[in-house]
Amino acid sequence: MSASNNDRLIRATREGQTETVQALLAVPGIDVNARGNDGWSALIYAAYRGHTKIVQALLAVPDIDVDARGIYGRSALMWAAYNGHTETVQALLAFPGIDVNARDRRGYSALIMAASEGRTETVQALLAVPDIDVNASENEGWSALMLAAVRGRTEIVQVLLAVPGIDVNARGNDGSSALIGSAQNGLTEIVQVLLAVPDIDVNARNEMGWSALMKAADRGRTETVQALLAVPDIDVNARDNNGWSALMWAAYNGHTETVQALLAFNPQDGRPGIDVNARDADIGQFALYLAAFQGHTAIVQALLDFPGIDSNAVDHDGNSALAMANSEGHLETARVLGLREGANLVNPGIRAVAPLHRGVAFEVHGAFYRFQPKVPEYLRLISQPDFVEKDIHDLLISQPDFVEEDIHDFIQFIKTKFTVNITPTLFPDPDDLNKKEEEFGVVFAKIQDYEASDDEKQLIAKSVSFAFAQDDNFKREYIIAFLNESCEAYSGSGYNTSCTKGIIERFALSVGSAVQIICTKSCNETYTELNKLMNPKFSITEAATEWFETAEKNKAIEKMSPKDRKKTLIDHLIAEARDKNAYYEGIEIEIGKEVEKVNYAFETLQLGGGRKSRKSMKSRKSRKSRKSRKPRKSRKSRKSKK
Repeated sequence: MSASNNDRLIRATREGQTETVQALLAVPGIDVNARGNDGWSALIYAAYRGHTKIVQALLAVPDIDVDARGIYGRSALMWAAYNGHTETVQALLAFPGIDVNARDRRGYSALIMAASEGRTETVQALLAVPDIDVNASENEGWSALMLAAVRGRTEIVQVLLAVPGIDVNARGNDGSSALIGSAQNGLTEIVQVLLAVPDIDVNARNEMGWSALMKAADRGRTETVQALLAVPDIDVNARDNNGWSALMWAAYNGHTETVQALLAFNPQDGRPGIDVNARDADIGQFALYLAAFQGHTAIVQALLDFPGIDSNAVDHDGNSALAMANSEGHLETARVLGLREGANLVNPGIRAVAPLHRGVAFEVHGAFYRFQPKVPEYLRLISQPDFVEKDIHDLLISQPDFVEEDIHDFIQFIKTKFTVNITPTLFPDPDDLNKKEEEFGVVFAKIQDYEASDDEKQLIAKSVSFAFAQDDNFKREYIIAFLNESCEAYSGSGYNTSCTKGIIERFALSVGSAVQIICTKSCNETYTELNKLMNPKFSITEAATEWFETAEKNKAIEKMSPKDRKKTLIDHLIAEARDKNAYYEGIEIEIGKEVEKVNYAFETLQLGGGRKSRKSMKSRKSRKSRKSRKPRKSRKSRKSKK
């Protein structure tokens, strides 16, 4: 049989030409299982398009391969289920010996696909097959029920729960369950459906120790939190692996209504109520302290009004909530805490210092300037094969002077990367999604006429490519960091060079911001190195200033020549960087440049020519170094799913 007839069969099938297909099937020697250039057979095409009559005609051919796989390892049944072609699915299921539980490369079966995509009638048709595996899971451990729940498919969840033997508490590889996933996304109706199942484990935890209540509280899903709190067995004071409770997460993230719902929890059956003073063991942080640090005044007030609150509690370093509010410049929050009867105003904590300067735009430029010596090491780290997509990695290694594929429009490249990721997958809350889209539109409008240099294109394109090659958690934090910092610094109207360049610089610096958030819990080796590089807990300017403040009292230094004093300071700063785990390749060059700026001071051991000016180096602290003083968290990472 000539290849042309086989090609005609595939083309006719794809286009839904039933009579042509029937005529070709009658030709002696026709290969019903022939594949097109993309590896699809006629049956797969017909099933994908929902051409049921053609599917039936093909199935009548004795040698038909009903389980043949095409792209992604998907069979005709899988594609028909994915697209919700129920009649086609039924026709395929009637074929003797069809593998109803076959999986594609990601481990998805026809049932998982149909449930995930919200194909209710197709799910019902598949469940009518006696051998269907209702608890089958894809490669990441998520079952049809779990995916339907997390994606808001209420009717399908109800259909699946009616199947005998369904595992309502099944877990994914990260320990998440249908309840945890739906609670995280604020799908209250589905949460209530799941809670009605007698065997539901309302306190189930994922591998990071997060329960459904914690996930809902962290995201500010107040209605979902209230639904969970109505369950008699709910553990309102459960802690994650970092020792943080639902109340602590809600307070930290500024979800006032959620905090109020948790504070209103008042069981009448002898169970303990909310522990408002709960703290983590590692740092000693508590809800009031976290809300104060973030400047969430309404939450601070709600917590202060709660009976039994300890408003003078301190962390393991002696910092109170008042100290945290002061140190971050949250004046109204500090005022509310200071008015609290019995507030410790004499010794509020070691961090009760003057409010911080907020010249964000200026400091972004300063942070980027200080970042320049680190660029070679930064580019090396973000080009690691384990942490970027293979095609991007190969490009970075083989063509180091090229950006990515055929990027002629640098700004359009950036826009595309962001717009395809600012989606409901990363921001399931519609209001939050709309806000992110609007914010990016405002920021992008300021840079669309910017003519980047070749060096800028290299750095920014590789930074953006790296960020969007990571998992959803990282991509989400990167987008949030970029928008928050760009909009905070450049919210004004109109165009100016400083504004535009600052936004361009943020594309790289926001990688550091995202890594910093991820690494407050846990991070891999590359993230750890990036965090150390971009967010050092060591400030050259601060350490140098402190050295000068003590040098003139040191007799050994006093006897040295200016040249030896300079060498001593450089050696001291390098040692300090190593001691604080902030040493990286290139920091010695950066130290040398910073020390060179105060070369005049080694003669008199005085910065600026006198005692009053010795804080001049401190005054140049970047916003990034100031933010390093935020509440610390244990090194375990929150993970999101689907």
